[in-house]
Amino acid sequence: MGGEEILQAVAGLLAGGEIVGWFQGRMELGPRALGNRSILADPRRADIRSRIHREVEYGESYPPPTASVLAEASSESFEPAIGGQPGLVATPVRAPRSRGKVASGRVLEFGEGTTAPPAVTSVDGSAYPQVVRREENPVLHGLLQAFRARTGCTVLLQAPLRLPGEPLVCTPLEAWRSSMRTGVDALAIGPFLLGKRGQPALLDDPDRSRRFAEGA
Repeated sequence: MGGEEILQAVAGLLAGGEIVGWFQGRMELGPRALGNRSILADPRRADIRSRIHREVEYGESYPPPTASVLAEASSESFEPAIGGQPGLVATPVRAPRSRGKVASGRVLEFGEGTTAPPAVTSVDGSAYPQVVRREENPVLHGLLQAFRARTGCTVLLQAPLRLPGEPLVCTPLEAWRSSMRTGVDALAIGPFLLGKRGQPALLDDPDRSRRFAEGA
């Protein structure tokens, strides 16, 4: 796929509720994935965070997910950050104009009555935003733009692309293994998009996911 094709395809999968592994550009350093080795999901879905916790992280809950947001729209959802590294500083979410109950799994309308989507908002009303600028990460910025064009939402949920208890993936092979062993639905590596359906099962350590789920 070309650059724009992969962005549109991934944006469509995310808007449809799928979890996508995202492997782009150079390897990242630091405690957070910030758009090059990431798991991405639609944060408007109230149940997507628990699904990632259950099917991808196998019970690990730290660090909390990052809210990757378009720089030009960040003030619509978040208060100004108080310095620090992207995705590491708890930032207040702007108060919604109205509050209401959210049914599990229902897609919220982003705008009237909402600020940051529920899957990236903590119980104390804060989030961990990564402000994405075109000049710093043009590929992730382009994906956020494609997602906004489809949904009106300027935010994506982002978590590290890795197996529980392991560091961020480094190579395409590690990314593929991670996606095959977890609940990731598809994997975008550069211009390539790999769907999980139809791929052969991994033969090495097939019970890994079960053992993580059981706490072994």
